[in-house]
Amino acid sequence: MRDINLYDRVSSVLWHFSGLHKIDPNVLALAANRGTCVHKLIDAYIGGFGLHTIDSLVGNYCEDLFPSDGIEELIEKEKDKVRLMFQSFEKWSANKQFIPKPDRFFCDKLMITGELDQIWKDEHGRNVLIDFKTSYNESKTWMLQGSAYAHLAELNGHTIDFIEFVQLSKTGGNPRLYHYQKEFNLFKAHLDVFRYSYKDAKFTDMLDLL
Repeated sequence: MRDINLYDRVSSVLWHFSGLHKIDPNVLALAANRGTCVHKLIDAYIGGFGLHTIDSLVGNYCEDLFPSDGIEELIEKEKDKVRLMFQSFEKWSANKQFIPKPDRFFCDKLMITGELDQIWKDEHGRNVLIDFKTSYNESKTWMLQGSAYAHLAELNGHTIDFIEFVQLSKTGGNPRLYHYQKEFNLFKAHLDVFRYSYKDAKFTDMLDLL
């Protein structure tokens, strides 16, 4: 049994390069919880478990962040945002064939770990690594994140032919798709900088949730 605390998470490595630490903590926490909610809905849908109750998921994280009277309007706005992003996912996912969601992957040589969102097979039988994003803008770390996940997946027996990041629409429309080449050496360069400059820094890791 591996001790996950001995490994650096891919998202932790890239956190300081993402610029997210410069955002107001309350705004970031709300966005991260929204992203977690959307990911739970997607996992349940793909896994065939049906849908979680959006009302309870959203209500719980809003009340945890803002435990006071008068948050009903915030909760309703959050419910709308989550529903629309899930609708965007539904449009993208139609007729796609997903493999069972992989477990967390580890690289014992570099002592890194990561948990990717999904892998689906296209019409030619090629494996496409997927990461769902709920943030408003593309980040320069997405390519690095995808490259690291592809490396981890391949170490663990999954051939990855393409990397696709799916930026879910805030209006419920078709998502914006970003396709990346594998650039694992560039990720390793960021890993070296992280371990030299940032490893002992305290931070909140939300990169996987946005």
